[in-house]
Amino acid sequence: RRVVASPLPMNVLDLEVIKKLVELRAVVICGGGGGIPVVKQENHYVGVPAVIDKDRLSSLIAIKLNADALIISTAVDSVKTGFGTTEEQSHRVLTLDQCENYMAQGEFPKGSMGPKVGSLMESCLHNPNLTAILCQPGDALKSLRGEKGTTIVAK
Repeated sequence: RRVVASPLPMNVLDLEVIKKLVELRAVVICGGGGGIPVVKQENHYVGVPAVIDKDRLSSLIAIKLNADALIISTAVDSVKTGFGTTEEQSHRVLTLDQCENYMAQGEFPKGSMGPKVGSLMESCLHNPNLTAILCQPGDALKSLRGEKGTTIVAK
C-alpha cells in the first residue's frame, strides 16, 4: 500500500452530462469511489496519484446541481454520538449547529463518519432547503419520509 494525497474535489468535468441526464428524469448514479483525480496540463487532463473522497464529491455534485436531496448510504443506520459506548445515541434529525458541536467534540472521526457528516453539512450550508440524509442501503425511501436514517437540517 502506498500513501497518496486526498485533495478536496474542485470541479466535476462531466457535470453538464449529469445535468442533462437529470433533466431527462434519469436515475443518475455518479461519483462512486470519488471519481478520477486529474489536473489540466496544456489542453488536456492527466490522471494523478490521489484519492478524491466520494462523500465530498457527492456534496459538490449536489451543490452544483442545486439538488433537492443528498443521500449518503453507509453501513450504519443513522448518525450516532457516543458510538460504541454505553452512551451511544442514534439521531433521527440533527441541525447544522448540533453537527458542528458534535464535530468539535470529536464525535465524528475523520476516518469514518467525519467526511460523511461534513459533506451533508456542506450541502445544507449551500442550500438550506436541501434534504441531507445518512442511511443504510435500502432505506432511502423510508429516510426521505423521516422513518429511518438521519436528516441534517439547516435550523
